[in-house]
Amino acid sequence: MRLDKPVAGGPCWAAVGTPDLEAGGRFYGELFGWRTETDAREGMDGYTIAYVGRLPVAGMVPLSAEGRPCSWFVTFAVTDLDAAAAN
Repeated sequence: MRLDKPVAGGPCWAAVGTPDLEAGGRFYGELFGWRTETDAREGMDGYTIAYVGRLPVAGMVPLSAEGRPCSWFVTFAVTDLDAAAAN
């Protein structure tokens, strides 16, 4: 199922934090068929986008703390941030 716009209350983006972006890219590339591109712009600190075909499917971020395990982060869409934060 492919969505063309975020659904309020549903997940709209996912990213994985990993201590080794290249190894993570190889792992998820083999597992899911992802192709990765690292954003080379200043201040992006290695942020990497994973694609299936031409569609972006997830982000990859470098973990800076020594020994920290890989962690997934999920972002949810909301229509009203203040109302969502108040709940």
